[in-house]
Amino acid sequence: MIQFVGHHYEGRKPAFVDDVTGLIVGPLFVVVELAFLLGMRHELKEQIEARVGGVRLRQKNAAT
Repeated sequence: MIQFVGHHYEGRKPAFVDDVTGLIVGPLFVVVELAFLLGMRHELKEQIEARVGGVRLRQKNAAT
């Protein structure tokens, strides 16, 4: 619901209006990330990270 409010405020339509795939991919991404956090589908996570690389945390700049 917050997404729709944000899009209304921006005056832009959601991406899935033109491409229904976005309507499927967004929630699927959240579900898969949750599964990874719960320790599920470890093989899949390894395959993805082997192909695109793992997540790297950025170091905060000491000047800021």
